[in-house]
Amino acid sequence: MIKVITPPTEEPITLAEAKANLRVVFDDEDADISRMIRAARQMAEERLNRALMPQVLAFGAEGFCGALRVPRPPLRQLDSITYIDSDGTAQVLPGAGYVVDGFADPPLISAAYNTLGPPRARSLAPWSSNTRPAMPTRPACPSRSGSGCSWPSTRFTRTAA
Repeated sequence: MIKVITPPTEEPITLAEAKANLRVVFDDEDADISRMIRAARQMAEERLNRALMPQVLAFGAEGFCGALRVPRPPLRQLDSITYIDSDGTAQVLPGAGYVVDGFADPPLISAAYNTLGPPRARSLAPWSSNTRPAMPTRPACPSRSGSGCSWPSTRFTRTAA
């Protein structure tokens, strides 16, 4: 699930461009046309799985092992990775704990070399309130080193290009 934290400040086309294309000369329909421009951009972003304009998005994962695909590329900046520890407390993963491959399409996030990521934690649905139900711990999944890894529920906040 993708959550828009900060929507785009402008749309791909201006109101004046849309009105010229539609041959509308009066200002009576400006609010409706602006709403249609915004809806068209949102629908295109959903169908293309791409961010068409700069915006801040957050998305959650139940946990992952290996690489996690970042939705709605391109990725301009990864602000933070937050996970829920075994006590149910939100923790921010230090930047040295993960690697972002921004050249991949879509961009990938994975554990940094010689790290196992954050400690094991309960898997919780992202963006839920403090009254979250307890969930069972996910089993560790194998890694190349054979030591296993367990990435908990994670929230990624990112800025799209």
